[in-house]
Amino acid sequence: MTTNIWKLKNIAPITKMGIEGTVATASLAAAITTLLIATKVIAGPASLALIASPAGIAVLFIAAVYFVAAAYASYQQMHKNEEISEAKVSAEAAANKAEAAKASAEEAASKAEAAKASAETEANQAEAAKTEVEEKIKNLPTKNELNNKADKSELDSKLNADALEGEIKKLLPSLLVDPDVATVDVKKAFATAS
Repeated sequence: MTTNIWKLKNIAPITKMGIEGTVATASLAAAITTLLIATKVIAGPASLALIASPAGIAVLFIAAVYFVAAAYASYQQMHKNEEISEAKVSAEAAANKAEAAKASAEEAASKAEAAKASAETEANQAEAAKTEVEEKIKNLPTKNELNNKADKSELDSKLNADALEGEIKKLLPSLLVDPDVATVDVKKAFATAS
């Protein structure tokens, strides 16, 4: 992953790296110049004669190497810091997405709970209605009882004893007198009794 270190917040580390790079370049230039003066390739000022010894040249080269390494370390540290900040930003974005997913899951769970409560309420209402209907119909006669009752009442209406007895009493004297008239009247009495 390529990171961009050239940002305003990186001014201090960039400046540090720049100074280290400049010191490394200056140390390297001084070491080379001193080496050339020591080998009498070029003529130099007398003040450089003190460091024109092999120890002085070695110190200048070591300083150059040290500052090059320091500048490179600063450069690497800036890249790592940028990678960490980018990872932090992406982790925060992922955490925000996870929080949003959690919130939507909680909302869905609350909706499901509300739907469950509503279904339980409707089930309780249905059970109450069922109980009420059962209460109302428990004293009603069954189909067989109604059929038996209907048969008895039909039979009672056909065989209404009081009406039949009254008709027989009316017909009995005429029956004894004329049997043909009595047959017709009995048929008529049965027809009116039913």
